Amino acid sequence: MLGWAALALGACGGGGGNGTPAAPAQAPPTSQAPSGPAVELAALSGSAYVLAGHALKNVGGMQVDIAYDPAKLANPRVTQGAMVTGGAFVVNTNLAGEVRIALVTSPPLAGDGTLATLSFDQAAGTTGGIMSVAVSVYDQNGAVLPISIIPPTP
Repeated sequence: MLGWAALALGACGGGGGNGTPAAPAQAPPTSQAPSGPAVELAALSGSAYVLAGHALKNVGGMQVDIAYDPAKLANPRVTQGAMVTGGAFVVNTNLAGEVRIALVTSPPLAGDGTLATLSFDQAAGTTGGIMSVAVSVYDQNGAVLPISIIPPTP
């Protein structure tokens, strides 16, 4: 039924996963109003970010790939968000410049909420550092779902 999940989790990589249990609930940011299902990576403060889902429907799995500038950001830390319960949450930070998150949930995700929070060590004298965000979303049968991506504003 969720054979694709094994591929997504395998693609996320083994070891180095520093995901931790669910963080306390917090209101997801709404820096840009999505017109349909969306995933947003929004700056909280300094070098902290929240990965939030907006208007999600029937989401059984997701892979998020975040590229960052290792000259500006280091030591990525990822905490599972309150929206992601009842499933697997795998993080790979083994490669400098890349954070990969794979999640599989049951029951499926629906609505708005925090998927994860990320924090980094910011290099002195620098700001920003997130270069790109890519998201793939699947229903519980492995079919690809449409999704908008809202990147952080510099």
